[in-house]
Amino acid sequence: MFELLLRSEVQQYIRQHAHLDEKSWLLKNREVLGITPRLLAQQMAGLRKAMNKLPSWALAENIVYPPAINLEQTSSEATARFKASVIASSDGHERGVDLTCGWGVDSFFLSESFSSWTCVERDSDLLAMAQHNHHQLGRVNVRYENTSAEAWIAHNEKPCGWIFIDPSRRQQGNRKVVSLTDCEPDVVRMQPRLLAMATNVLIKTSPLLDIRQALRDLTCVQNVYVVAVDNECKELLFHLTPGFAGESTLHACQLSGKTFEENSRFSFLGSHEKEAVATGAQPGRFLYEPNAAILKAGAFKQVSAHWGVHKLHANTHVYTSEQVVAGFPGRVFEVLEMVKPDKSLAARLPNGQANIVLRNYPLTVAEVKKKTGVVEGGDLFLLGARHASGVALWLCRRL
Repeated sequence: MFELLLRSEVQQYIRQHAHLDEKSWLLKNREVLGITPRLLAQQMAGLRKAMNKLPSWALAENIVYPPAINLEQTSSEATARFKASVIASSDGHERGVDLTCGWGVDSFFLSESFSSWTCVERDSDLLAMAQHNHHQLGRVNVRYENTSAEAWIAHNEKPCGWIFIDPSRRQQGNRKVVSLTDCEPDVVRMQPRLLAMATNVLIKTSPLLDIRQALRDLTCVQNVYVVAVDNECKELLFHLTPGFAGESTLHACQLSGKTFEENSRFSFLGSHEKEAVATGAQPGRFLYEPNAAILKAGAFKQVSAHWGVHKLHANTHVYTSEQVVAGFPGRVFEVLEMVKPDKSLAARLPNGQANIVLRNYPLTVAEVKKKTGVVEGGDLFLLGARHASGVALWLCRRL
């Protein structure tokens, strides 16, 4: 397969047609350049998605792309680089292993810090793609083993500095699951062996996972990283170290998908959140919405205590102040006026447009649009939220 795909005329065809909708293209084409339409469409779609998700790979020559479901599940370049930075800042870089290599994106970035890295993957096709792509990208310190994670840890005796594992979050029938015990492999059952083999274990999970339940299921969790890219929560990382018996530190990390940099991080202990006091106040001149990582991590009261802003309502994660707070980790709005959600509102807005943000508000976005005639877009915002005295809708501009 690789020999056919890597011919220069095939690679040129893929790059020239990557912008096309592969489903429509499939209906119109039979075999092209000796390649089946389905395989060629897979490469075209993969390259197009990689341009945003994995730009350094998309720029490289002769990369082979997997089926859409595998590309969907793989880390983005931003999150893969973040994991690599977590590992690079710690000890134990002589030997590491990825027990669920898949298409090999995480392994490529993680292996950069190690003298020796092992990729374990039971799907031989995915493992072959990972090996090919790693070689194309210049990675030479990696070994590849076509076996399951369970089989590998059962027979391996050499200690590791780091073990990385990303259990599959899909079961039979392609049904998504978010409980650790429902994922494959079952890291809860495997963790005694993982902790016996490695100085550090890093588990990647779905952003939908309940962090508190995961902390009850796992042991020796030193750090939990909530990773968001461009204000969308992408994954949770649980860092386990053998013998650790203290309280886990939660890190709410906000990344930029364009620069691959960490824009902000807020670290805290769960016990500190319980002890923190969130002050309340009537809505002031400025409103604040914490970023997705902080909200997922659950630092609701500490936002108030740390940045000196006041919570609108116990169940509304929107904050307020009379003076603007610099460096707040999230969106900051200046209130222009309080408005009513009726048909007169659209006529007062440029082109009848505003971006609608609702937090603990009795109406949905669709209902607000219907009641007001406002079209989403433009530079202004309608922010609706419940506060201590009721509910309100404010016309705002974002700072």
